[in-house]
Amino acid sequence: VDVPVPVTTNFEYAAGVTHTVLTAATGYTLTGNTAEAIGDYVAVATLSDGYIWSDGTSKAKSWAWRIYDPNAEPDPPEPTYETVVCHDFTFTAIERDENGNWLLTIKPATAFCKYELYTGKDLPAIDVLLKTETVEVMQENDIGSDGSYTFGPIASDTAQRFWKVKGYDGQKKVSTK
Repeated sequence: VDVPVPVTTNFEYAAGVTHTVLTAATGYTLTGNTAEAIGDYVAVATLSDGYIWSDGTSKAKSWAWRIYDPNAEPDPPEPTYETVVCHDFTFTAIERDENGNWLLTIKPATAFCKYELYTGKDLPAIDVLLKTETVEVMQENDIGSDGSYTFGPIASDTAQRFWKVKGYDGQKKVSTK
């Protein structure tokens, strides 16, 4: 049996009009394929005994469809995003602030990337560092005019010896559809 294909899945509401997304044919039955009211619907085609779809399957097929109000306010558009590649960076400063806490500066920092700071104190290997801080997403205004970003302050008893920062690509909202 050929798999039915709707001509459209969006219908404009008209009072007293029944909209039909699919019409039945030999070999299957349809449910949810007609409606009159504004709303979202699902039409389901179920094979009759002894039939197989032309795509070789036998499970029921379904299609989402809707009747919309042409006078209604449109839904707000969904934003679109682009991937921001986290650039390679180096440590430019490891220093203490006036309270004895540690500050770690990287450069260049990349806006919209996620950075994780790992620190350790008197550890035998850098693999056993503790995650001390996560900066989920940096905006452009989080980055210094020289392109740097400073983590901290980190309590002086947390870490002094090993430092590692991992950068992960991020997502930047670029527009709404």
